[in-house]
Amino acid sequence: MMKSKNLMLYIALGVMLVFTAVYFIAVNKISYAFVMDDGKALLESKLDSINKMAQIYGEKNLELFEEEDTIYVTVNDLVENGYIIPDDDHGNVKDPSSDVKVLNELKVRITLSDGKIKTKILS
Repeated sequence: MMKSKNLMLYIALGVMLVFTAVYFIAVNKISYAFVMDDGKALLESKLDSINKMAQIYGEKNLELFEEEDTIYVTVNDLVENGYIIPDDDHGNVKDPSSDVKVLNELKVRITLSDGKIKTKILS
């Protein structure tokens, strides 16, 4: 039979192992809650600014809506008209989540509805 002295040692070691395992699992799960994908956040911010600049473009050029209530422009059109500052000398608006992707060919739908300009980036 085991001595009671050894039994207490085994129980203490077992409790320590359980707490250690729970600690490492909890730290692993919690640490992922604080991870932020900077590229994704930067892309969302850039798309929001493109959307806002397209809205300003529509508000400043109301004559574009004389025939139709909806027009389509590209990010490149907004760069050429001075509403978006390009990221390089070639007029490219770069995707912050990728080193090679550019956003110049993204289309933006601008709609005049009830005197208000609404925009949406189309993928």
